[in-house]
Amino acid sequence: MKIRSMQILLLVLGILLTVGVLSAQYYSVAVGNYQYIYEHSSCFYVANNSAAGAIFVPTNSSTEWSSFRSTTTSGVTKTFKDPGVETCCGKACTGTL
Repeated sequence: MKIRSMQILLLVLGILLTVGVLSAQYYSVAVGNYQYIYEHSSCFYVANNSAAGAIFVPTNSSTEWSSFRSTTTSGVTKTFKDPGVETCCGKACTGTL
């Protein structure tokens, strides 16, 4: 009985740890705010200073994330940050512009 309980515990722990390394499906950056987004081994500072409202930042796949980064959007700043240097990469760094 103890072995079975231990197996179940390890399975649940493994699932929880796996979920933690999956990418977020998307981010939303409100007008007048910024966020550091580190997904698919790329870190970017994304600032929304547009009048159009919150921006949707798709990160579910590396293709979506790459497409967002390479598209020019009026009032939106996207700046590459080196994860080895920038302390906000991989953390929840957000704020107001």
